[in-house]
Amino acid sequence: MGRRLPRLPAARRRAGLLAAGHRLHARPAAVPASRRRLRPEVEPRPVFRFAPSPNGRLHLGHAYSALLNAVLASRTGGRLLLRIEDIDPTRSRPELIDAIGADLAWLGLVFDPPVRRQSQHMPDYRAARDGLIARGLAYPCFCTRGDIRAAAGGNAARDPDGAPLYPGTCRALDPETAAARRAAGEPHAWRLDMARAIGQAPGPHVYTNLALLPPPDGSRACPGSAPCVPKSGRTDLGAGEG
Repeated sequence: MGRRLPRLPAARRRAGLLAAGHRLHARPAAVPASRRRLRPEVEPRPVFRFAPSPNGRLHLGHAYSALLNAVLASRTGGRLLLRIEDIDPTRSRPELIDAIGADLAWLGLVFDPPVRRQSQHMPDYRAARDGLIARGLAYPCFCTRGDIRAAAGGNAARDPDGAPLYPGTCRALDPETAAARRAAGEPHAWRLDMARAIGQAPGPHVYTNLALLPPPDGSRACPGSAPCVPKSGRTDLGAGEG
């Protein structure tokens, strides 16, 4: 086993991130010649996004992610976009949006306009959600955060915010039971049925976990009983509305 490197003091880590940001913007973007020859309508510029949630101050992991996206956008001639994930009104705080902007400016990062605030586009997302429901690709979930923690138990799998990953509790609910609970006004959210959605998505599919690759015969069955789905991804499609 290799020797573990010592952890740098926070001040040195902050200084290193700031220096990396300055170096990034001190040199011109290296756009490949092949991309410069392509017409935008044939091959659009690649898009890189940094999407923080305004429910807390940015930390060093956020800074690393933002700088990494900026480096990739610079090297590929891509666009660098900022998206504010303010879709949870119980946790989002408007003053933190300004704080996020100040921290990113301190790092020397410049994003292509416009800055997209998710809360300003909810009708678009509702329309997309309703389309998935109509196609049978989404299901209602009645679990609270506490229910999910209890069902996950000691499962070590966590999302980027540290919450346990959803174990699929409501995926197997029969439609009649789910409809009755919705009619009774029970709070719920809609979740994407990843196995069905991937089955209808045009290929080729790219998986982040080699254990989930489909077998050579083209079927989508995976080892054991696990559905053939990507390694990570949020599937919560928003709170139910009847």
